Amino acid sequence: MFRKSLGFGKFSSALLQEEDEASRQLGHHASRMFREEFIPGQRLRHYAEKVDGYILSDLEKVSTDEINVEDWVFKCLVGAVGKVIWGTSDGPFQETKFLTHLRHFLLNVRELNNPATWFIDKSLVESRRIVRERLAQLSSPKRDSQESRDAQAAAQGEKRGGGFLDRIRRLCQDHGSTPEGWTDYQLLLIAGLGPNIMSATTWLVYHILNDHQLLDSIRREIDQLGNDDQDVAIDLSEISEICPILHATWLEVLRFHGTFLAGRYVREDTTLADTYHLPKGSYALAPLTPHHYDRTVWGDDVDEFKPERFLAQDGKFDPDMKRKLRVFGLFGTICPGRFLATNMAMSLAIRLISTLDMRPREGEEFVMPKERKDTVVGMMTPDREVVMRVTRRQSAKRISMTWKS
Repeated sequence: MFRKSLGFGKFSSALLQEEDEASRQLGHHASRMFREEFIPGQRLRHYAEKVDGYILSDLEKVSTDEINVEDWVFKCLVGAVGKVIWGTSDGPFQETKFLTHLRHFLLNVRELNNPATWFIDKSLVESRRIVRERLAQLSSPKRDSQESRDAQAAAQGEKRGGGFLDRIRRLCQDHGSTPEGWTDYQLLLIAGLGPNIMSATTWLVYHILNDHQLLDSIRREIDQLGNDDQDVAIDLSEISEICPILHATWLEVLRFHGTFLAGRYVREDTTLADTYHLPKGSYALAPLTPHHYDRTVWGDDVDEFKPERFLAQDGKFDPDMKRKLRVFGLFGTICPGRFLATNMAMSLAIRLISTLDMRPREGEEFVMPKERKDTVVGMMTPDREVVMRVTRRQSAKRISMTWKS
C-alpha cells in the first residue's frame, strides 16, 4: 500500500511482506516490543508526560493573533511524539522545515501512489526526498558487536528517545535490514502514526469549535476539577470518568470520520461465508466504515455527529458503546499505540480549550470542513485549512497531567 508512496526499495518491501521466515520473525518481535513499550505502565506514563510537556511548550508559543488549526495540530502532535521517540539532540522533529515537508507529502500519499508519475506534483516528490534524506542522516544499522551496541544504547538513554528507537533499529539490523531499509522502517512508523492522530485530533477541535454548547460543556468539565484558587491535576488514565463529554466526542470523531481498513495476509486458502475465496498469499482488506454506519448497531441517527451516543442516561461514559467501535484493531490484533494516541488527543484538547479562545476572523463564520475523498491512511482529512483568531483566556487554570494507573 505504501511502497510507492513512501519510496520503499525491493529489500524493504520483501521484508515487510514477510516473504521468508526471518522477515516473519521481524514482524512478530517488533509487534511484541511495541506492545511492551506502549501498554499502560511506567513507560506509557513517561511518554504521556513527555508529550504533554511539548504540547504545553508549543501552546505557550502561540501568538495572540491567528493560527492555521490543522497545520498547528500536526506540527504540535507529530513534533511532540517525534521528539520523545527520536530525541532532540540529532532528531529531526524539532525542525520546522522537516515537519513542513513531512506534512506536505504524508497528507498526499495517494497522489504519490499514482502509476502515471508525470502527473505527480513535483513538490510532493521533493518533500519526500528531503524527509527521507533527513531520516537517513540518523544512525544507520551498522554491523557492530552486541556489546558495542548495548553500550551505545545505554549511553544515549533519554538523548535518543529512551533507547526504544535504538532497540527497533537493532531488531531490523538483526533481521537483515540495510541502511536504506532502516530509513524505510522509520518512515513506515511515522506514516502509521502521524496522519491518523493528527487528522482525528483536528476533527476533534473542529467539532468542538462548531458547537458552542459542546464547548461550554467540556469547559465546565475541566473547570469543575479544581476550585477557583487551585491548580487542576488530571490523570489521563481516568479521562473517561472525569471528562466524559470530551472523551465521548473523541470516540464519535473516530466513528464518524474513520475509514480504517483492517489488513490481513492470507496464510492458507480460505473461503468466507461459503462465498468469498481468499487464496493463500493474497492480502485481504476489511473496511470498517460499514460497521460504524450500521443502523442496527448505532441507531437511525447514525449519519449525525452525536457524542452523547457514548454517554449513559445519567451523563456518565458508557463503556458498552465504546466496545462497539472497531478503530484500533480487529480479529484479535489491537494497535499497541492506542493508549498513547488517546492521551495525546486528550492532552492537546484540554490544554487548547483551557488556554485559548478561538473564533473566526472578522466578518467570517466558522464553517465545518468536508472530508477529502482521497485519503488512504485511515482517518479522513479535512478538505481545507481553517484559520482562527486566538486570544488567551484570563481565567485559565494551571493544569498538570499524568498517567497514574
